[in-house]
Amino acid sequence: MRRRNFLAAVLTGFAMVAAMMVLRGSASGPAWVLSLLGALAGCASLSAPFRQTMGHTIATAWAHASAFPHDASRIPWRAVLVLIFIPDALLLLARGNGIQSGDSRPAVMTAISLTGDGNLELSELVDVYSQKHLFTAGGELPYFVLRRPSGLYSHYPPGMAPFALPVVIAGRTAGADLLDPSVQERLEKTTASLLSAACLGLFFLLALHVAPAAPTYLACFLLATGSVMYSTVGQALWQHGGVIFWSEVLLLVEFRGWRQPSWRTTTLQAVACAMMLACRLSSAVMVVAFCIWLLARSPRRAAALAGLTCLATAPWAVVNWSVYGSVLGAMEAQTHGGFWSFTNFSAWAGILISPTHGLLLYQPWLMLAASAALPLVRRAMPGERFPLPPGWRLWAAAVIASHLLVISGWWCWWGGWCWGSRLAAEAIPLAALLMLPPLAALWTHRRGRQAVLALAFASMLLHVPSVWLRQGRWYGGMEASGYGGALWSWSAPPFLYPLRRVDVAERNSTERRY
Repeated sequence: MRRRNFLAAVLTGFAMVAAMMVLRGSASGPAWVLSLLGALAGCASLSAPFRQTMGHTIATAWAHASAFPHDASRIPWRAVLVLIFIPDALLLLARGNGIQSGDSRPAVMTAISLTGDGNLELSELVDVYSQKHLFTAGGELPYFVLRRPSGLYSHYPPGMAPFALPVVIAGRTAGADLLDPSVQERLEKTTASLLSAACLGLFFLLALHVAPAAPTYLACFLLATGSVMYSTVGQALWQHGGVIFWSEVLLLVEFRGWRQPSWRTTTLQAVACAMMLACRLSSAVMVVAFCIWLLARSPRRAAALAGLTCLATAPWAVVNWSVYGSVLGAMEAQTHGGFWSFTNFSAWAGILISPTHGLLLYQPWLMLAASAALPLVRRAMPGERFPLPPGWRLWAAAVIASHLLVISGWWCWWGGWCWGSRLAAEAIPLAALLMLPPLAALWTHRRGRQAVLALAFASMLLHVPSVWLRQGRWYGGMEASGYGGALWSWSAPPFLYPLRRVDVAERNSTERRY
């Protein structure tokens, strides 16, 4: 007993130091996270009672997850914490510098300004970026800020800032140098890691309504290591992470309360819709699709949700109008008709199979859904474990197709300088839900398990090394105008960086021929 308590105290000490270093934005934060994992492994190897306690905790969490869902059961948040959130957060925090971009930096900078000066103005934080020529692209100011009469503001929607607020407040309390761009980068990475882990936990709860615990956990592993949840959502505060989080809240509330809706659940869904819109304008596709789905089942609820969503969106509209002079905010320029064209059918091929950004290439496990066409797999597919709202699969499929359609119409359908299928990120958890029944069926057969594990390993190789080997720099030195020439280059695709590289001048000249 004494030995177990001593080891637990040592482990707690490691956890506290690791948390402090991470929240301070220290460069040694990831090393402390790895030390924490090493200390955990050491404690488990040195003490049988400690191993038994860990085993009991995991077994209890698994039992609670396996029993979920039931009509009157509570959501097993502790099981989500033990089985999903903590392991995934530690996996993501073990690497300090992720694949980041200036597109996502204003979220944490806005949170710093809010907690310090109580406003959204970023001049004090931007000065050091201008002095060091960070993200300036040859200009005076970083490209991610917009000059307004009252100062400098984010060039991107404000909806991601609330996710950064708790981490920034904790970092300020821990003594982090919030004016240092490298500290801001690490705090952004910390926030993104926690957000991605939270999204995975919500997906776990949604998936348990559709399939048993074992295939559900496997689907979580696929998302955690072999999808944009690792290489995009977990690395930077891209707006996709916020849309995924709130869309999962929206769907979980619907799964749990569609037969006995209340004003409380409808209000929560309205808040989720408003927050999605505050994160990314393209999320309107999902919001409208949800309202139409609800309208087909309950016109009264649909009207209530639409009205409450407008009320919940109003504060964001007021903020946007006061700062940018438009209710749509800084992204109003992106709605200009010149940026859109739905006649470029080659964009669909790029979205799905491009060597740089193809959805199916960077998430090969999605092809498991096609196995549902096989009679053997179809017969083995499990039924839903909980009465779910009719038409939810059709809604999910419609959202996926509509989202990809919107991407195909955007002039920059590949998403610019990013890793993998970033712009399709919001659709991937929904696609994973639809993929669950055939995955569960395949898992019941030996050869099916082999196929699933092979695809899981291939998916992991496309994402985990991208962070640890800094493969996000594959486009380094390339002119922005020449980026398009690399979209279909199979000779040196991003996932082979740095093993194979193509001369930058060659890529730029390729683009000029397009």
